[in-house]
Amino acid sequence: VVALVRGELPAVQAALADADPNAALPPWNSPPLAYAAFSSLARLPAFRPGLVATVAWLLARGADPNARLAEPEGEPLPVLY
Repeated sequence: VVALVRGELPAVQAALADADPNAALPPWNSPPLAYAAFSSLARLPAFRPGLVATVAWLLARGADPNARLAEPEGEPLPVLY
């Protein structure tokens, strides 16, 4: 999950090579795309290219662009939020 939030594409590719791109991952019980898309590190220029590449790779592998980030105290937030 840390690699998803940091946009470390090679690590994400290695970890999720044979995984369902829509499978929920701990700790938030959300799909990989949600972790990358909601990463606050995207505001930092050093992380932005890796996060964009990670999101693109996940979408190319079939990640659902309508996926949601599980919200413990409310409605799940859509990735396109």
